[in-house]
Amino acid sequence: MVDKELITKLIEIGRKEDFAMLNTLFSPGEVEQKGSIMRQGFPVWYDIADSLTEEEIAALMKTFTIAEKTLKGWNAGSVSPVIWLGIKLKERKFEHLDEIREWVKKNGAHNSWLAQRW
Repeated sequence: MVDKELITKLIEIGRKEDFAMLNTLFSPGEVEQKGSIMRQGFPVWYDIADSLTEEEIAALMKTFTIAEKTLKGWNAGSVSPVIWLGIKLKERKFEHLDEIREWVKKNGAHNSWLAQRW
């Protein structure tokens, strides 16, 4: 189960592109434990995406891209939520899909799976 309050905070970080805020969300001991959010299966992310706007999904994708790169234990590789959320944006024919794809590629170069599958 993914904490809806946490999702709201992660969306806001992505909207503002204030990724330094990621370091204030958790105590040092919680960071790695909370990283399990990154390895939830696609049904979880599809359900969450169904309740979000395209702009909220894009903001969440940005936050997850940076979190995967900067937070210990938040690596996800081929099961990154960025992939599943990107697929949802593609299905919705999001008009800024190319922009978000390029942003993810530029900022998520550490994970070769990002933006390849959507």
